[in-house]
Amino acid sequence: MNIAAIDLGTNTFHLIIVKVMEDGGFEQVFRQRDYVYLGKGGIEKISEDRFEKGIKTLIDYKTHLDRLNVAKVKINGTETLRVASNGAEFLKKTFEKTGLKINIIGGLEEAHFIYLGVIHYFNELKGDHLIMDIGGGSVEFVHFNEAGKIWSHSFPIGITVLATNFQNNDPLSEKDVKDIYNYVDERISILKNYAKQNKLTSLIGSAGSFEIIRDMLDQRDVDIRQGFTSEVFIRMYEDFKSLDENKRLEIPGLPAERVELMPVAMVLLKSILELLNIETVMVSAYSMKEGILVEMLGEL
Repeated sequence: MNIAAIDLGTNTFHLIIVKVMEDGGFEQVFRQRDYVYLGKGGIEKISEDRFEKGIKTLIDYKTHLDRLNVAKVKINGTETLRVASNGAEFLKKTFEKTGLKINIIGGLEEAHFIYLGVIHYFNELKGDHLIMDIGGGSVEFVHFNEAGKIWSHSFPIGITVLATNFQNNDPLSEKDVKDIYNYVDERISILKNYAKQNKLTSLIGSAGSFEIIRDMLDQRDVDIRQGFTSEVFIRMYEDFKSLDENKRLEIPGLPAERVELMPVAMVLLKSILELLNIETVMVSAYSMKEGILVEMLGEL
């Protein structure tokens, strides 16, 4: 039997279709990622062209679901669809055009699915770790150890939010960078206190921007098999920060679709590493969409 998960993010839509295996696991059949940029221009309202792009993408996804005889699909909408004034209209239009029902999930639900995905990827990890998932609208954090999930929180500091408010220059000016740092600092006081109290120094980045950072480091001949240190990342950041869009297009490991927003993602991660005194970073290839599949498998 084939099942599918669709993750409707602020920047990207993801479709993953898998075959359910006899041992209770899954095997990938098909995967597609589309840069829809639903929140471009601000997440308070989906612009007309992004609205249409999103609908067309979901119509395309429906053809793949039908073609591969998917028996069950779960679709989760996140921050932009949570807050956009025309989010409900997007859900209605999607159902009219495709028959697909979108579930709008809260930040803590999003964090839970991310957690399920990450622990499925790192299934024998020991000790205390902090998951970070960088989205366009929000950023989720989850503290866990081998006993399970301990704490989670969602913050509205996604890279589209930060870019809309602070990406005033290319490359970012010192003021832009400082404004992003201060904005993040002011909004994560709960996390700073929690991380300090629980001595959390190991971060696990969940897919997306973290996979790109990993690939960029790999292209610099950095040994990333066991993750990377904050110092290694900051050295790369120092080389990166002065590059304009044309220069960023030349960076090995950085997809062209990510060139515009990657400076904000880099500043956000650097801010978190410094504010939380993180020492090491590992990267999970699994995130929310895989977590959705894990939950679906448990329901079969």
